[in-house]
Amino acid sequence: MKKRWSTFVLPILWLLSFSLSGQISFTAKANKYVVGENERFTVEFKLNERGSNFNPPDFTHFVVLSGPNPSQVSSFDSRRGRSFSLAYSYYLRPRKKGTFTIGSASIKAGGRTYKTEPLKIEVVEQAAQPANPNDPRALAEANAFFKVQTNKTTVYRGEPLVANYKIYFNTQVGNPQVMEEPDFTGFYKETVELKNIETRNERFGNRRYQAGVVRQIILIPQKTGALSPGEVKMRIPTIVETNRRDFFGFRSRQQVDQEQVERFPRITVKPLPETGRPSSFEGAVGDYSFDVSVSRTELSADESLSLKVSVKGSGNLKLANLPEPELPSAFEAFDPKYKESIRVNQGGMSGSKSNEYLLIPRYGGTYKIPAMEFSFFNPDTERYETLRSKSFEVTVEGGVPSPGTGSAVAAEKEGVSFLGKDILTIKKDLELSQRSAPFFGSRLFYTLLIGMLVLLALLTGLGIYLKNRKVDLTLEKQTKASKKARKHLAKAKKELDAQNIEVFYEALAHALWGYFGDKLNIAPSKLSKETIADKLSAKTIDEALINQATDMLNRAEIARYTGVTGLNSRKDYEDTALMITQMDRHL
Repeated sequence: MKKRWSTFVLPILWLLSFSLSGQISFTAKANKYVVGENERFTVEFKLNERGSNFNPPDFTHFVVLSGPNPSQVSSFDSRRGRSFSLAYSYYLRPRKKGTFTIGSASIKAGGRTYKTEPLKIEVVEQAAQPANPNDPRALAEANAFFKVQTNKTTVYRGEPLVANYKIYFNTQVGNPQVMEEPDFTGFYKETVELKNIETRNERFGNRRYQAGVVRQIILIPQKTGALSPGEVKMRIPTIVETNRRDFFGFRSRQQVDQEQVERFPRITVKPLPETGRPSSFEGAVGDYSFDVSVSRTELSADESLSLKVSVKGSGNLKLANLPEPELPSAFEAFDPKYKESIRVNQGGMSGSKSNEYLLIPRYGGTYKIPAMEFSFFNPDTERYETLRSKSFEVTVEGGVPSPGTGSAVAAEKEGVSFLGKDILTIKKDLELSQRSAPFFGSRLFYTLLIGMLVLLALLTGLGIYLKNRKVDLTLEKQTKASKKARKHLAKAKKELDAQNIEVFYEALAHALWGYFGDKLNIAPSKLSKETIADKLSAKTIDEALINQATDMLNRAEIARYTGVTGLNSRKDYEDTALMITQMDRHL
């Protein structure tokens, strides 16, 4: 009896266990549920089956430093058979203290939609426990980070300030990229063009780092109060050591693409004082000089003169208005010719701007151009300053005398009366002549017509020739791209053999940029990693090969501009040569 009972029960239990093991589950978990206000933590959404259409929750109360980072694991077990798991992880940082809920994520699997249970995260002032020192992300954050720094935190409205995004590192890093930036509501913004990243030793906290400014902007506040521009998000590719060792026993390294978020410092903007504000003040803030000049003070009625109004100095120069001159009615003034030469650099905004007026006298006589005023607020002295030009007396010789204070209508009638007399005189002395033959249909008309047709044919032929020539040159450049790249690679190998690592990476970079520029017909002014990736994608190049090309450009760029050499220069050389060979097969 017992034997018969076991014969039926054991298969049923086996089938029940198999059906339970085959159930689909979609779960969410965090590596910690009590975190510090400035602490980073990880949230993972895991499915034990293949799925699609993953929809993450809203991370309103957290800064997403990285994610979604997908991963999948496939394994085979003799008892359970083949298993598969799919996971999406996020690297987060809290925005403020409190208790917050991370909502449900959803995914489709097996024809159904699954959702995770919400997660409750408590954010406290201090971290519940220190980060694992061996965690690659913790190592990356400790050895490479950035800060947003301003030269001033309290300014007057209209007073420029300089903001720097400065990176600190003591390991090998890639090219930092600003991913998100505030819209700077309430500020006028100018970006400073940085040709390269200059680094130097600096102390931050109790450690020394290499530090360099990767982005610099000039901000001019347009409203008063305590202004908080927002957050800056930057990606910093960072190389860190792992606990694994290679074949020769050396510790291996890996690249962590950390995404850091820093809040812009709060800027307190004070209003400009009302006391002492001159009537000629129109918003100029800084330190300026003012000049007004005329090209001549004596001229005849058939000549002209120019009046130039210019301002030089530093401050909110682009937003400063130039004063307009008061001109005598005896002069006809044309629209001014505007000219500016303004520099935006680490010192702020400085230079000059001017208006030049062309004046033509309508009457003879002596006229006075009144003095002009330019007022500005100097934030260093915290006072308004007014600069005054001298007045000019201009003498016009000859010409019709000025009607003085007479009415403009009377002057206009007088001009018409003289004009009428001239017309009458012309009619009296007029001699009629025979009308000439019409131009249309004449010999000259046909000669010009034939000449224009011949010229049009020549220009069309020249255009076709130049177009074909351009195509030929492009094809020739694309054909020779690989040959030129090989020459640069040969030079790079010589430098590598001689252990001139910096020169090696410079030659490697020339090989890569030159190859893609010629092969993809990209102008030097438009040559960038993004343009190269777009062109390769348009040619349906495999995604992995595009990523490999971008990675090689990054590695060469890291060595050139940060002064830190590669981890394995010979491998970089071999990977570059192989990548170019594979590209040639596809292109």
